[in-house]
Amino acid sequence: MAINIKLPKLETPEVDQRLYQSMLSSLMYVATGTRPNIMFTMHYLSQFSVAPSSEHITALKCIYRYLNGTQDLGMTFHGNQIRDNIIGFMDSDWAGNANSWRSVSRYAFIFCGTAVAWSAKKQPTIALLSTEVEYMALTHASKESTFLEHLYKNVGIPISPPIFLLVDNQSTIVLAENPIFHVHSKHIEVQHHWVHEKIEGGSIELEYVPMVDQVADIFTKPLMAENFRKFCGALCLVL
Repeated sequence: MAINIKLPKLETPEVDQRLYQSMLSSLMYVATGTRPNIMFTMHYLSQFSVAPSSEHITALKCIYRYLNGTQDLGMTFHGNQIRDNIIGFMDSDWAGNANSWRSVSRYAFIFCGTAVAWSAKKQPTIALLSTEVEYMALTHASKESTFLEHLYKNVGIPISPPIFLLVDNQSTIVLAENPIFHVHSKHIEVQHHWVHEKIEGGSIELEYVPMVDQVADIFTKPLMAENFRKFCGALCLVL
C-alpha cells in the first residue's frame, strides 16, 4: 500500500457493494490464514465496505496482483526450535483513522521460527495520549499471549514463562510495570491494568525494542519497500 495514502469515506456506495465485500472477504481469509503481511491493508480497506468507491476497488485489485506475483511466499515452521520461547511484538497507531480518531491495536507472535498469531483490532475508545494507545494495545497482546501459553501446554508443547513482549514505547513499559494512578493515567479503564497482574505473576515480561526493529509496524502503517521486505522476513514469510 502506498505511503501516506488517504482514501475518501463516502456516504453512499459508488460501485457494487456486494462485489467489494466479496473481494474483501476473500482477501481477509488469506490475511488471517497465511499472509499476515497484508493485514494492515485489509483492515484499512474494510472500513469502506458500506460505501465503496472505484478507488477502493482499485486498491483491492492491487492486493490481488501482489498476491498473484508472490504465490511462492510461504511460512515454514522449524521443529528444532520447539523449545524456544514465544516472542511477541505489539504496536499501535495513535488516532490513525481520521474518520473515527480511534487507534488500532496490533500484535504478532513468533514461535518455531514463524508467525503463529497476528491481529489488527480497532480500539473501543478514543485515546488521549500515545502512551494510553500503546497500553491498550499491550492488553490486547497480553490476552493473546495468555491464550497461547494455555493452548500449547494443553497439547503438550513445553512453554516456559515468561513470554516476552517487545514494546517500542518506554513510557508504556513503565506504566505497565508500575501502574500508578496519576494525572496522565487515572482515566484509563481498569480492565487495561490487568496486564500488570500478569507481569507481577511472571507470565509476561516486557522488553524495549527500537522502532526500526518493531515487527508489528507492518500491521500499523504503510511501509517503504525495504522495511516491508525486512518485516516480512521477520514474520518468516519466505520463498
